[in-house]
Amino acid sequence: MSRWRVHLPLTAVDVLLAAATALYCTVVITADLRGPGDRPIDWIGCLLVPALAGLLLIRRRPPAAVLLTSVGVLLLYYAAGYPPVGLELPLAGAFFSTAEAGRIRLAVTTGTILVAFAYIFRIADGQDASRLLGYELPSTIVILAGAIAAGDALRSRRRQRREDRKMAELAAQNREQEALRIVESERNRIARDVHDVLGHTVAIIQLQAGIASETMSDDPATADEALTHIATASRSAMDELQFSLARLRSGQDESREPVLGINDLDALTEHFTSSGITTTLRRRGETHSVPAATDSTVYRVAQEALTNTARHSTAAHITLDVDVSAHQVCIDVHDDGHVSGDWYPGNGIIGMRERVALLGGTLSAGPRGDGFHVHATIPLTRSAVQT
Repeated sequence: MSRWRVHLPLTAVDVLLAAATALYCTVVITADLRGPGDRPIDWIGCLLVPALAGLLLIRRRPPAAVLLTSVGVLLLYYAAGYPPVGLELPLAGAFFSTAEAGRIRLAVTTGTILVAFAYIFRIADGQDASRLLGYELPSTIVILAGAIAAGDALRSRRRQRREDRKMAELAAQNREQEALRIVESERNRIARDVHDVLGHTVAIIQLQAGIASETMSDDPATADEALTHIATASRSAMDELQFSLARLRSGQDESREPVLGINDLDALTEHFTSSGITTTLRRRGETHSVPAATDSTVYRVAQEALTNTARHSTAAHITLDVDVSAHQVCIDVHDDGHVSGDWYPGNGIIGMRERVALLGGTLSAGPRGDGFHVHATIPLTRSAVQT
Protein backbone atom coordinates (compact mmCIF):
# COMPACT_ATOMS: atom_id res chain seq x y z
CA MET A 1 0.00 0.00 0.00
CA SER A 2 1.49 3.32 -1.09
CA ARG A 3 1.96 6.16 1.36
CA TRP A 4 1.48 9.78 0.32
CA ARG A 5 3.92 12.24 1.77
CA VAL A 6 3.71 15.99 1.36
CA HIS A 7 7.07 17.75 1.32
CA LEU A 8 6.62 21.50 1.79
CA PRO A 9 9.41 24.04 1.36
CA LEU A 10 10.69 25.49 4.61
CA THR A 11 9.39 28.95 3.79
CA ALA A 12 5.91 27.50 3.18
CA VAL A 13 5.93 25.94 6.66
CA ASP A 14 6.91 29.27 8.19
CA VAL A 15 4.12 31.07 6.36
CA LEU A 16 1.56 28.46 7.45
CA LEU A 17 2.57 28.81 11.12
CA ALA A 18 2.49 32.60 10.92
CA ALA A 19 -0.89 32.54 9.15
CA ALA A 20 -2.41 30.13 11.70
CA THR A 21 -1.21 32.28 14.60
CA ALA A 22 -2.47 35.47 12.96
CA LEU A 23 -5.84 33.89 12.18
CA TYR A 24 -6.31 32.67 15.75
CA CYS A 25 -5.36 36.00 17.31
CA THR A 26 -7.56 37.91 14.86
CA VAL A 27 -10.58 35.71 15.60
CA VAL A 28 -10.13 36.04 19.38
CA ILE A 29 -9.60 39.81 19.25
CA THR A 30 -12.58 40.26 16.96
CA ALA A 31 -14.75 38.21 19.34
CA ASP A 32 -14.15 40.93 21.95
CA LEU A 33 -13.95 38.75 25.07
CA ARG A 34 -13.51 41.68 27.42
CA GLY A 35 -14.15 41.14 31.06
CA PRO A 36 -14.77 43.69 33.80
CA GLY A 37 -11.94 46.21 33.77
CA ASP A 38 -10.40 45.07 30.48
CA ARG A 39 -9.22 47.76 28.09
CA PRO A 40 -10.98 47.86 24.74
CA ILE A 41 -8.96 46.79 21.69
CA ASP A 42 -7.40 49.73 19.88
CA TRP A 43 -4.83 49.97 17.11
CA ILE A 44 -2.02 49.38 19.61
CA GLY A 45 -3.63 46.14 20.83
CA CYS A 46 -4.15 45.05 17.23
CA LEU A 47 -0.36 45.13 16.74
CA LEU A 48 -0.28 41.80 18.59
CA VAL A 49 -1.37 40.00 15.44
CA PRO A 50 1.39 41.16 13.05
CA ALA A 51 3.98 41.04 15.85
CA LEU A 52 3.48 37.38 16.73
CA ALA A 53 2.93 36.34 13.10
CA GLY A 54 5.93 38.32 11.82
CA LEU A 55 8.24 36.77 14.40
CA LEU A 56 7.34 33.28 13.12
CA LEU A 57 8.43 34.26 9.62
CA ILE A 58 12.02 34.64 10.88
CA ARG A 59 11.85 31.81 13.42
CA ARG A 60 14.67 29.72 11.90
CA ARG A 61 17.47 32.23 12.23
CA PRO A 62 17.24 33.15 15.95
CA PRO A 63 14.69 30.65 17.37
CA ALA A 64 15.55 31.45 21.00
CA ALA A 65 15.22 35.18 20.39
CA VAL A 66 11.91 34.64 18.58
CA LEU A 67 10.54 32.70 21.57
CA LEU A 68 11.61 35.21 24.19
CA THR A 69 10.42 38.15 22.09
CA SER A 70 7.05 36.47 21.48
CA VAL A 71 6.64 35.87 25.21
CA GLY A 72 7.56 39.51 25.88
CA VAL A 73 5.04 40.81 23.30
CA LEU A 74 2.24 38.73 24.80
CA LEU A 75 3.10 39.81 28.34
CA LEU A 76 3.11 43.47 27.27
CA TYR A 77 -0.30 42.92 25.66
CA TYR A 78 -1.68 41.57 28.94
CA ALA A 79 0.10 44.22 30.99
CA ALA A 80 -1.68 46.87 28.95
CA GLY A 81 -5.00 45.41 30.10
CA TYR A 82 -6.30 44.13 26.78
CA PRO A 83 -8.83 41.26 26.61
CA PRO A 84 -7.47 37.70 26.95
CA VAL A 85 -6.33 35.86 23.82
CA GLY A 86 -4.99 32.81 25.60
CA LEU A 87 -1.46 31.82 26.35
CA GLU A 88 -0.61 28.52 24.73
CA LEU A 89 -2.02 28.90 21.20
CA PRO A 90 -0.45 32.29 20.34
CA LEU A 91 2.94 30.97 21.52
CA ALA A 92 2.70 27.36 20.27
CA GLY A 93 4.55 28.18 17.04
CA ALA A 94 7.42 29.84 18.89
CA PHE A 95 7.79 26.92 21.32
CA PHE A 96 7.65 24.47 18.40
CA SER A 97 10.38 26.39 16.55
CA THR A 98 12.65 26.52 19.59
CA ALA A 99 12.38 22.77 20.14
CA GLU A 100 12.88 22.12 16.41
CA ALA A 101 16.16 24.05 16.64
CA GLY A 102 17.34 21.77 19.46
CA ARG A 103 16.84 24.23 22.33
CA ILE A 104 14.70 21.86 24.38
CA ARG A 105 15.93 23.04 27.76
CA LEU A 106 15.22 26.68 26.91
CA ALA A 107 11.73 25.83 25.66
CA VAL A 108 10.84 23.76 28.74
CA THR A 109 12.29 26.30 31.16
CA THR A 110 10.58 29.26 29.49
CA GLY A 111 7.26 27.41 29.29
CA THR A 112 7.39 26.37 32.93
CA ILE A 113 8.19 29.89 34.18
CA LEU A 114 5.60 31.47 31.90
CA VAL A 115 2.76 29.12 32.90
CA ALA A 116 3.60 29.36 36.60
CA PHE A 117 3.76 33.16 36.46
CA ALA A 118 0.52 33.49 34.47
CA TYR A 119 -1.57 31.21 36.66
CA ILE A 120 -0.19 32.58 39.93
CA PHE A 121 -1.00 36.08 38.73
CA ARG A 122 -4.53 35.10 37.67
CA ILE A 123 -5.25 33.38 40.98
CA ALA A 124 -3.87 36.39 42.86
CA ASP A 125 -6.15 38.57 40.72
CA GLY A 126 -9.14 36.77 42.16
CA GLN A 127 -9.99 34.31 39.38
CA ASP A 128 -11.48 30.92 40.28
CA ALA A 129 -8.51 28.76 41.29
CA SER A 130 -10.34 25.45 40.92
CA ARG A 131 -11.38 26.28 37.36
CA LEU A 132 -7.92 27.53 36.45
CA LEU A 133 -6.03 24.57 37.94
CA GLY A 134 -8.56 21.87 37.10
CA TYR A 135 -9.61 22.92 33.60
CA GLU A 136 -7.36 25.51 31.94
CA LEU A 137 -3.96 24.51 33.31
CA PRO A 138 -4.01 20.90 32.00
CA SER A 139 -4.99 22.04 28.50
CA THR A 140 -2.29 24.72 28.54
CA ILE A 141 0.34 22.20 29.60
CA VAL A 142 -0.80 19.68 26.99
CA ILE A 143 -0.71 22.19 24.14
CA LEU A 144 2.69 23.66 25.04
CA ALA A 145 4.20 20.26 25.79
CA GLY A 146 2.78 18.94 22.54
CA ALA A 147 4.30 21.82 20.57
CA ILE A 148 7.71 21.21 22.19
CA ALA A 149 7.47 17.45 21.64
CA ALA A 150 6.45 17.91 18.00
CA GLY A 151 9.38 20.23 17.36
CA ASP A 152 11.82 17.86 19.00
CA ALA A 153 10.39 14.87 17.08
CA LEU A 154 10.79 16.73 13.78
CA ARG A 155 14.36 17.65 14.65
CA SER A 156 15.15 14.03 15.59
CA ARG A 157 13.59 12.77 12.38
CA ARG A 158 15.62 15.17 10.26
CA ARG A 159 18.77 14.22 12.11
CA GLN A 160 18.00 10.53 11.56
CA ARG A 161 17.47 11.19 7.87
CA ARG A 162 20.82 12.96 7.67
CA GLU A 163 22.52 10.07 9.44
CA ASP A 164 20.77 7.58 7.16
CA ARG A 165 21.99 9.49 4.12
CA LYS A 166 25.52 9.57 5.50
CA MET A 167 25.40 5.86 6.25
CA ALA A 168 24.04 5.15 2.77
CA GLU A 169 26.81 7.26 1.21
CA LEU A 170 29.42 5.53 3.37
CA ALA A 171 28.02 2.11 2.47
CA ALA A 172 28.10 3.05 -1.22
CA GLN A 173 31.72 4.19 -0.90
CA ASN A 174 32.63 0.97 0.92
CA ARG A 175 30.91 -1.10 -1.76
CA GLU A 176 32.75 0.81 -4.45
CA GLN A 177 36.09 0.38 -2.69
CA GLU A 178 35.41 -3.32 -2.15
CA ALA A 179 34.49 -3.71 -5.81
CA LEU A 180 37.72 -1.97 -6.83
CA ARG A 181 39.68 -4.17 -4.44
CA ILE A 182 38.12 -7.33 -5.86
CA VAL A 183 38.78 -6.18 -9.43
CA GLU A 184 42.39 -5.34 -8.57
CA SER A 185 42.85 -8.69 -6.84
CA GLU A 186 41.37 -10.51 -9.81
CA ARG A 187 43.60 -8.64 -12.23
CA ASN A 188 46.64 -9.56 -10.17
CA ARG A 189 45.60 -13.21 -10.24
CA ILE A 190 45.04 -13.07 -13.99
CA ALA A 191 48.43 -11.42 -14.41
CA ARG A 192 50.00 -14.34 -12.54
CA ASP A 193 48.10 -16.76 -14.78
CA VAL A 194 49.38 -15.00 -17.90
CA HIS A 195 52.91 -15.00 -16.47
CA ASP A 196 52.74 -18.73 -15.76
CA VAL A 197 51.31 -19.60 -19.17
CA LEU A 198 53.75 -17.51 -21.14
CA GLY A 199 56.75 -18.60 -19.11
CA HIS A 200 55.90 -22.29 -19.48
CA THR A 201 55.13 -22.04 -23.19
CA VAL A 202 58.23 -20.02 -24.04
CA ALA A 203 60.42 -22.53 -22.20
CA ILE A 204 58.88 -25.45 -24.11
CA ILE A 205 59.11 -23.67 -27.47
CA GLN A 206 62.73 -22.72 -26.79
CA LEU A 207 63.71 -26.31 -26.01
CA GLN A 208 61.75 -27.79 -28.93
CA ALA A 209 63.11 -25.20 -31.32
CA GLY A 210 66.64 -26.17 -30.30
CA ILE A 211 65.87 -29.83 -30.90
CA ALA A 212 64.33 -29.06 -34.31
CA SER A 213 67.31 -26.94 -35.31
CA GLU A 214 69.80 -29.65 -34.37
CA THR A 215 67.93 -32.53 -36.03
CA MET A 216 66.53 -30.82 -39.12
CA SER A 217 69.20 -32.26 -41.42
CA ASP A 218 70.06 -35.58 -39.77
CA ASP A 219 66.75 -36.66 -38.28
CA PRO A 220 63.76 -35.01 -39.96
CA ALA A 221 61.27 -37.17 -38.03
CA THR A 222 62.56 -35.88 -34.69
CA ALA A 223 62.51 -32.34 -36.04
CA ASP A 224 58.91 -32.75 -37.19
CA GLU A 225 57.99 -34.11 -33.75
CA ALA A 226 59.63 -31.11 -32.09
CA LEU A 227 57.74 -28.73 -34.36
CA THR A 228 54.53 -30.57 -33.51
CA HIS A 229 55.25 -30.01 -29.80
CA ILE A 230 55.82 -26.31 -30.51
CA ALA A 231 52.49 -26.06 -32.31
CA THR A 232 50.69 -27.90 -29.49
CA ALA A 233 52.25 -25.71 -26.80
CA SER A 234 51.36 -22.57 -28.74
CA ARG A 235 47.74 -23.60 -29.15
CA SER A 236 47.48 -24.46 -25.46
CA ALA A 237 48.95 -21.10 -24.51
CA MET A 238 46.55 -19.27 -26.81
CA ASP A 239 43.57 -21.10 -25.32
CA GLU A 240 44.57 -20.15 -21.77
CA LEU A 241 45.37 -16.56 -22.75
CA GLN A 242 41.97 -16.19 -24.41
CA PHE A 243 40.30 -17.55 -21.29
CA SER A 244 42.26 -15.18 -19.05
CA LEU A 245 41.48 -12.17 -21.25
CA ALA A 246 37.80 -13.09 -21.30
CA ARG A 247 37.81 -13.12 -17.49
CA LEU A 248 39.57 -9.75 -17.48
CA ARG A 249 36.97 -8.17 -19.81
CA SER A 250 33.94 -9.62 -18.05
CA GLY A 251 35.20 -9.10 -14.48
CA GLN A 252 34.55 -12.80 -13.78
CA ASP A 253 36.02 -14.11 -10.54
CA GLU A 254 37.72 -17.38 -9.84
CA SER A 255 34.52 -19.13 -8.83
CA ARG A 256 34.52 -20.56 -12.38
CA GLU A 257 36.05 -24.02 -12.68
CA PRO A 258 39.73 -23.73 -13.67
CA VAL A 259 40.84 -25.17 -16.96
CA LEU A 260 43.87 -27.06 -15.65
CA GLY A 261 44.37 -28.95 -12.40
CA ILE A 262 46.06 -31.94 -10.77
CA ASN A 263 44.75 -34.39 -13.34
CA ASP A 264 46.42 -32.36 -16.10
CA LEU A 265 49.92 -32.80 -14.64
CA ASP A 266 50.54 -35.84 -16.86
CA ALA A 267 50.44 -33.74 -19.99
CA LEU A 268 52.58 -31.09 -18.32
CA THR A 269 55.34 -33.53 -17.37
CA GLU A 270 55.21 -35.14 -20.82
CA HIS A 271 55.95 -31.73 -22.36
CA PHE A 272 59.10 -31.36 -20.30
CA THR A 273 60.20 -34.95 -20.86
CA SER A 274 59.83 -34.54 -24.61
CA SER A 275 61.88 -31.37 -24.33
CA GLY A 276 64.88 -33.23 -23.01
CA ILE A 277 64.40 -33.05 -19.23
CA THR A 278 63.26 -36.35 -17.80
CA THR A 279 60.29 -35.57 -15.57
CA THR A 280 58.83 -38.12 -13.17
CA LEU A 281 55.34 -37.60 -11.73
CA ARG A 282 54.22 -39.35 -8.56
CA ARG A 283 50.64 -38.62 -7.58
CA ARG A 284 48.93 -40.08 -4.52
CA GLY A 285 45.50 -39.64 -2.95
CA GLU A 286 41.98 -38.83 -4.09
CA THR A 287 42.31 -35.84 -6.38
CA HIS A 288 38.58 -35.51 -7.05
CA SER A 289 37.99 -34.21 -3.50
CA VAL A 290 40.34 -31.23 -3.97
CA PRO A 291 38.55 -27.85 -4.20
CA ALA A 292 38.70 -26.07 -7.54
CA ALA A 293 40.90 -23.20 -6.33
CA THR A 294 43.39 -25.59 -4.73
CA ASP A 295 43.34 -27.83 -7.81
CA SER A 296 44.27 -24.93 -10.06
CA THR A 297 46.94 -23.68 -7.64
CA VAL A 298 48.65 -27.07 -7.49
CA TYR A 299 48.92 -27.08 -11.26
CA ARG A 300 50.30 -23.53 -11.35
CA VAL A 301 52.90 -24.28 -8.68
CA ALA A 302 54.07 -27.36 -10.55
CA GLN A 303 54.10 -25.50 -13.87
CA GLU A 304 56.11 -22.59 -12.49
CA ALA A 305 58.62 -24.87 -10.76
CA LEU A 306 59.19 -26.98 -13.88
CA THR A 307 59.45 -23.86 -16.06
CA ASN A 308 62.05 -22.32 -13.75
CA THR A 309 64.10 -25.51 -13.99
CA ALA A 310 63.94 -25.47 -17.79
CA ARG A 311 64.96 -21.82 -17.91
CA HIS A 312 67.61 -21.44 -15.26
CA SER A 313 68.96 -24.87 -14.40
CA THR A 314 71.26 -27.46 -15.93
CA ALA A 315 69.09 -30.26 -14.54
CA ALA A 316 68.57 -33.46 -16.49
CA HIS A 317 65.88 -34.91 -14.22
CA ILE A 318 62.94 -33.49 -12.27
CA THR A 319 60.78 -35.28 -9.73
CA LEU A 320 57.26 -34.00 -9.13
CA ASP A 321 55.40 -35.40 -6.11
CA VAL A 322 51.76 -34.52 -5.38
CA ASP A 323 50.33 -36.06 -2.22
CA VAL A 324 46.63 -35.52 -1.47
CA SER A 325 45.61 -36.48 2.06
CA ALA A 326 42.46 -35.90 4.05
CA HIS A 327 43.70 -32.57 5.42
CA GLN A 328 46.19 -31.11 2.95
CA VAL A 329 47.90 -31.26 -0.43
CA CYS A 330 51.68 -31.38 -0.55
CA ILE A 331 53.66 -30.52 -3.67
CA ASP A 332 57.37 -31.33 -3.95
CA VAL A 333 59.41 -30.45 -7.03
CA HIS A 334 63.08 -31.45 -6.97
CA ASP A 335 65.67 -31.33 -9.75
CA ASP A 336 69.31 -32.37 -9.96
CA GLY A 337 70.59 -29.14 -11.46
CA HIS A 338 73.34 -27.02 -9.98
CA VAL A 339 72.44 -23.53 -8.77
CA SER A 340 75.36 -21.18 -9.37
CA GLY A 341 76.03 -17.88 -7.65
CA ASP A 342 73.79 -16.11 -5.19
CA TRP A 343 70.19 -17.18 -5.44
CA TYR A 344 67.17 -14.95 -4.80
CA PRO A 345 63.47 -15.52 -5.51
CA GLY A 346 62.08 -14.04 -8.71
CA ASN A 347 58.57 -12.98 -9.65
CA GLY A 348 57.56 -16.56 -10.46
CA ILE A 349 58.36 -17.89 -6.99
CA ILE A 350 56.83 -14.82 -5.34
CA GLY A 351 53.66 -15.38 -7.37
CA MET A 352 53.56 -19.05 -6.33
CA ARG A 353 53.97 -18.13 -2.70
CA GLU A 354 51.16 -15.56 -2.92
CA ARG A 355 48.80 -18.05 -4.57
CA VAL A 356 49.46 -20.65 -1.91
CA ALA A 357 49.11 -18.09 0.87
CA LEU A 358 45.68 -17.08 -0.43
CA LEU A 359 44.54 -20.62 0.35
CA GLY A 360 46.12 -20.63 3.82
CA GLY A 361 49.19 -22.63 2.78
CA THR A 362 52.95 -22.16 2.77
CA LEU A 363 55.62 -22.45 0.10
CA SER A 364 59.39 -22.68 0.35
CA ALA A 365 61.86 -22.71 -2.51
CA GLY A 366 65.62 -22.69 -2.85
CA PRO A 367 68.76 -24.73 -3.40
CA ARG A 368 68.94 -27.98 -1.45
CA GLY A 369 71.54 -30.69 -1.64
CA ASP A 370 72.39 -31.42 -5.25
CA GLY A 371 69.62 -29.39 -6.83
CA PHE A 372 66.72 -27.04 -6.41
CA HIS A 373 63.69 -27.87 -4.32
CA VAL A 374 60.17 -26.41 -4.13
CA HIS A 375 57.82 -27.52 -1.38
CA ALA A 376 54.25 -26.29 -0.87
CA THR A 377 51.55 -27.33 1.57
CA ILE A 378 47.92 -26.29 1.08
CA PRO A 379 45.40 -27.18 3.81
CA LEU A 380 42.11 -28.82 2.87
CA THR A 381 39.78 -27.32 5.46
CA ARG A 382 36.08 -28.09 5.49
CA SER A 383 35.30 -24.60 4.22
CA ALA A 384 37.86 -24.95 1.44
CA VAL A 385 36.40 -28.25 0.28
CA GLN A 386 32.94 -26.72 0.09
CA THR A 387 34.09 -23.63 -1.79
